[in-house]
Amino acid sequence: MSRKIYISNRVISPHLSIYTPQLTSLSSIWHRISGVFLLFSIVSFNIMLKIRLYVIFNIALIWISKEITLFIYLFTLFLVLYHSFNGIRHIIWSFSLGS
Repeated sequence: MSRKIYISNRVISPHLSIYTPQLTSLSSIWHRISGVFLLFSIVSFNIMLKIRLYVIFNIALIWISKEITLFIYLFTLFLVLYHSFNGIRHIIWSFSLGS
C-alpha cells in the first residue's frame, strides 16, 4: 500500500489573504502598538530621571540633529493623540453609543 503524496501550491491559510482588513481590527492593532511605544517612551524617560543623566542626555541631543529631535517629538505627540482619541472611541463603543 503505497500512497503518492502530491504537493500542491495552495496556501495553507487562505483566510488571511481573502478578506480585507476591517477598520475595527486595524484600529485595535494600531492602538496596541501605539500603547507599547508609549510605554517604552515613558519607561525610558523615567529611567533617565532616576539615573539623572540630564547632562549626558543634553549632550546627546546636541549631537542629534534638530530634524531628528523634531521627528521624535512629533511622532510621540502623534502617538499620544492617536492612543487617547482611539481609547475614547473604544469607551464610547463599549457603551454602544457610536455604533
